[in-house]
Amino acid sequence: MRARVISHALRDLMLESDQVLIMGHKMPDMDAIGAAIGVLKAVHAAEKQGYIVLDDSNPAIERLMQEVEEHEYLGDYFITSDEATQMVTRRTLLVVVDTHRPSMVIEPRLLNLTSKVVLIDHHRRSEEFIADPVLIYLEPYASSTSELVTELLQYQGDNLSMDVLEATALLAGIVVDTKSFAFRTGSRTFEAASFCEGRERIRHLCRFC
Repeated sequence: MRARVISHALRDLMLESDQVLIMGHKMPDMDAIGAAIGVLKAVHAAEKQGYIVLDDSNPAIERLMQEVEEHEYLGDYFITSDEATQMVTRRTLLVVVDTHRPSMVIEPRLLNLTSKVVLIDHHRRSEEFIADPVLIYLEPYASSTSELVTELLQYQGDNLSMDVLEATALLAGIVVDTKSFAFRTGSRTFEAASFCEGRERIRHLCRFC
């Protein structure tokens, strides 16, 4: 299965890196943030240091980000783009989620400050594409990037454990992009949603969606 191969390759890249930065697109939506939180969970499962790059919230993710700020630890792993550019090194792994266009990422400078970029996206490939990524998981037939990240998490080891907010963020990304499972939904989508629900008891999903 391709997801297993990609997942193992991603873990190897994480282990070889000094740290991992995770970045979505400008004005991130629930799918971008949910996918980023899922990748952060994989980073922690690999026992590496990682951060999600986010400058400003917006109405699409405001409720989720309020929960993140009140969370026991998740809020500590969100940093600004300026902070990210100060801490990035050539050995840093940059994981870009929910876009593959350099003009769309939150901080384009980061693309040139490290030699290792991973792309995870569900949009159709455009002419504009991030140069020379070391790993690509681009599946236009997937419902969402959160679905793809959830697939990867299933092969990240038995010690992976998501709490309610982490699992809900991933599931919310799937629900929003599929318009509550009414659009671009297949068996893989339901399997990913079931994995999230099976990890923890999902509560108050409607507050985010």
